[in-house]
Amino acid sequence: MPTATTARAGLGIRAMSCLVAADYPELVRVAPQKLSSLSDLWLLAHPDLVELPAVRAVIGFVTDCVREDRVRLRG
Repeated sequence: MPTATTARAGLGIRAMSCLVAADYPELVRVAPQKLSSLSDLWLLAHPDLVELPAVRAVIGFVTDCVREDRVRLRG
């Protein structure tokens, strides 16, 4: 079943990204203080490739997106 289908059907609870759950207003958070803390995001690149312009561009793009959407990502 798709990510939110079982929870939306009332078949229990499940952990899911706030970005996914935000599309389903009928879902209710359970224990958000324990489950929704976002402490770290890691973006990894191979050391031999990290300085390539294309890889640097992707790293910059992802970093900018995370900064812009930090509130949504934290839920």
